[in-house]
Amino acid sequence: MDLWEDPAIQSAILDYLESSQLLASFTTMGGVALREGAQCHCSLPERVGSDVLLLCQFDFEERVPFGGAGDQHLRQQGQVHLRLDAAGKVTDAWLCRPNAC
Repeated sequence: MDLWEDPAIQSAILDYLESSQLLASFTTMGGVALREGAQCHCSLPERVGSDVLLLCQFDFEERVPFGGAGDQHLRQQGQVHLRLDAAGKVTDAWLCRPNAC
């Protein structure tokens, strides 16, 4: 199993995306990304020294308030590029950069 396939690493990736507001980049106006139940799958590894660059696709639930009608829950998805160090810690993540999309 590759480092990024480890469930603990995938959970840490999702935690990073949530804390850096990258999950929120994929919500609708006024929606709130919910970390619970989110899933992540990374592929296309590219080694850069001891780090690994990855393309990660994820999906998560979004809560959208509709006033008196109550909250609606939508399933959202997105993808980001990220850098993992040798220990599996996310050191950077981005939506798109030159030569990386």
